[in-house]
Amino acid sequence: MNKTSLRIVLVLIPVIAASVFSHWNSAKTELETATSAEESFAQELVDQLEGIPPMSSADANSIIQHALRADRSIVFFDVDWSLTSKMALRKYAKFSIEYCENHEDAPIQFHYVDCTDIRYDFLKRNVEWNEKMQERGTFFHGNGEAAWFLDGKLMDVRPLFEFRTSAEFDEHTSQLLGQ
Repeated sequence: MNKTSLRIVLVLIPVIAASVFSHWNSAKTELETATSAEESFAQELVDQLEGIPPMSSADANSIIQHALRADRSIVFFDVDWSLTSKMALRKYAKFSIEYCENHEDAPIQFHYVDCTDIRYDFLKRNVEWNEKMQERGTFFHGNGEAAWFLDGKLMDVRPLFEFRTSAEFDEHTSQLLGQ
């Protein structure tokens, strides 16, 4: 390589690097803006859900009955005394928004039940619920559990902290409820 070509390369490297950095920075800003808008929408949803007045057992039962009548639904069970449940509520909001965006052709009804002031009798009477709890070796206990229903049948119950990403939630939901 002669001196002239070396100078051209040395001059072009900073120009190319600046151009690549500019494109990367632009893409990063777009991603941050989209993520920020999505998280803002999720936070707005959380705020609205947390603002719902305390539910009675009849209210909770009505929501669950509505979920059972749907073709495909997910119910999130919240309690205001559990930090784990509050963190799971944020995940539920984010997961549900992303799921709806990714699966416009496969609608799912997303439900919310605040169990803070109610007894769980309506769940204890549900045979499928009790079977799922025994299968998992757990019982509903304020960890931000969600229940998946397909054509009125309880398919799964699990705390949302078991899903590290929206993609894991999406995959699990698709496996249980189809696309």
